[in-house]
Amino acid sequence: MEIKNNIYQIISLFVVIILCLIGFLVWPLLQDIKNNSGKILSDNAKALFVETEIKELDAFEKKYVEYEPHLRKIEGVFVDVKNPIDFIRFLEKIALDSEVSIEINLLPEQKSSINGVLPSVFFQIYITGDFVNILKFSERMEFGDYLIMVNSMTIKKVSKNQDAPSSPSGKVDAEFLVEIMNK
Repeated sequence: MEIKNNIYQIISLFVVIILCLIGFLVWPLLQDIKNNSGKILSDNAKALFVETEIKELDAFEKKYVEYEPHLRKIEGVFVDVKNPIDFIRFLEKIALDSEVSIEINLLPEQKSSINGVLPSVFFQIYITGDFVNILKFSERMEFGDYLIMVNSMTIKKVSKNQDAPSSPSGKVDAEFLVEIMNK
């Protein structure tokens, strides 16, 4: 019986030693393997993402020649804030074509009405002329070469037209607050 007890004690000691080995040596190794395999999977996903990005960049570079004229046109719809002369000339030309007189003022920085998505610059535009011509001006400005957003427009009649009081024509003053997207 004593031999059986000694055997049970030795077996219990070996079980405790094996459990300690598993607890202190094997378990941390298994945790390291689990963590490192997660890192390897993450690195593989990043490598696949980078590889896909490189392929898309190569495809874009091949088609860039095709896109370049359109990109240049898109760049032309923005106003250079430091030098808005081209935009002012554009406004003066459509004012001349619409047969209205124009006064243009560049306003100090204001908060954009487009939630700050694109940087913008504001102009206050005063126009005097016939009502129909002012409508022509606003239409040409709207369909012009620049990204323009009219934030407000005020039209006041200057004097009554005695010949045709119900006529849509007549001398009026118009004021536009215009927001233009800049580079």
